[in-house]
Amino acid sequence: MSAPLHLTIDQALYFRAIRGFLAGPGAPGDAAEAALHVARAMVGVQSQQLGPSSHGVNLRASERPTAAALKAALFDRTSPSVVRTWAQRETIHLLDPADWPTVVAARAQWASGGRRGLQPPEVDVAMAQRVVEAAGRPVTRSDLGAHISADYHAAVRPQIEKNAKYLFKATPTADQLDAETRRFTAGRLLWTLANQGVLCAADKAGKEQAYAARAAWFPQLAWSAPPADDANRALIRRYLAVAAPATAQDIGHFFGARMADVKRWLAGMQDELVAVVCGTKKGLLARAEDAEALSLQPGASDAAWPLRLLPMWDGMMMTHADKTWTLPDTAEHKLVWRRAAVVAPVVLARGRIVATWSHKAKTSAVDVAVTPLSAWSTDYLGAVQREADALAAHLELAGARVSVVTG
Repeated sequence: MSAPLHLTIDQALYFRAIRGFLAGPGAPGDAAEAALHVARAMVGVQSQQLGPSSHGVNLRASERPTAAALKAALFDRTSPSVVRTWAQRETIHLLDPADWPTVVAARAQWASGGRRGLQPPEVDVAMAQRVVEAAGRPVTRSDLGAHISADYHAAVRPQIEKNAKYLFKATPTADQLDAETRRFTAGRLLWTLANQGVLCAADKAGKEQAYAARAAWFPQLAWSAPPADDANRALIRRYLAVAAPATAQDIGHFFGARMADVKRWLAGMQDELVAVVCGTKKGLLARAEDAEALSLQPGASDAAWPLRLLPMWDGMMMTHADKTWTLPDTAEHKLVWRRAAVVAPVVLARGRIVATWSHKAKTSAVDVAVTPLSAWSTDYLGAVQREADALAAHLELAGARVSVVTG
């Protein structure tokens, strides 16, 4: 590697803000174009819930598109802008369609998550693919339930019975256990097909999540998956382009990958990387081609580096295992990175978390409540109001009311 690059914390945070569209002019274009730019730049927009991910795209877009416009861009089956499917950390993300084959190839080497055991038989996977591709419309778990093989149903049923006390409020009937078994097996089949790149999430059909066949929604997409090692190195390059400087541990955290694999991938990239010295932090890496951009001095004005209201599970809160970059006070980490994998919405000022926030949409306005952390200042209130008003416009409401939670 080249000689080490010396940076301040502010330079590192400013680089991430610029590359992640949290500073600068924002992602260009209409709702569809902006969503594509943001998804590509961030190596996917985390999207367990559509509302927070839509807001995350909105605040990074130059034209601040509405939630309705972004939803239309996502689920317009004639020309969907981005793919919504499982990606890193076994979590739903919005992806650039061109990245989909690379993510599918890379996932083969990522660590297993919570869906171990009871993998569906190939006969059921093949059945599910036939149903999805022949349907002519997005399908739900209910569409697959009647086609589940008796063997797979019988294999899963004991697990459902074992977990009955967590699944049902009262002792379930045999019919309820059968229905839950069909729901579970159908869900596992849809997840398996998504891992293979056969389908992606569509809009809801009634109360059920629906899934669309890739062949129907992205018929022109060239599907050429690289070897798994090459796919992971390609994604690491993309990660460092937005999240540098970072350590091998940060990379493993972001992708949900084993450290032995991360170190092997990085060993094949040494000519592309530069070591970074930044305060007392150790083991930092960046792409050598980004050295000039990393060395920029942060803009002094609020317009150059604006305060942002990041939504729940925002991608910038997931990029690093080391949380002290954005929240130096470790005692406050549990207020942001909470139990059950919940990541709170935060107020981000010059790259650092200064508060958490919540909102309630009313008939004509949105109420935004800010809970200060130790770095909070009342000087931030004007910028919070500006971003709250932008959230209201995103939700097509007349305005926003901001309050600060005290005590």
